[in-house]
Amino acid sequence: MTKIQQKWLYHIKAYERSGLSQSDYCQKHGLNTKSFSVRKSQFSKKPSMGSSFISLKQDKAVKITLNSSVELAFENEPNPAWLAQLLQQMEKSHVGHHQV
Repeated sequence: MTKIQQKWLYHIKAYERSGLSQSDYCQKHGLNTKSFSVRKSQFSKKPSMGSSFISLKQDKAVKITLNSSVELAFENEPNPAWLAQLLQQMEKSHVGHHQV
């Protein structure tokens, strides 16, 4: 995931938690509303981290299960850009992948 994609993913997640209208969120953060809509649509069409996600349970704590063998648990929601980098590194290292 590129830094630009990470930035947009961060803003999309923050917008979803904000309770603001999309227009108000974009204005508050200096984002172009049309660009925001396009990026939001792109992220909703496909999982941003690929098919390795099995589940994401979120309330105040976050738990992510990868391939039924690796579980990440956070007491508070992690920064989306940081989490994206972590998952990319795990995928490169084949953490949670089983070879037959």
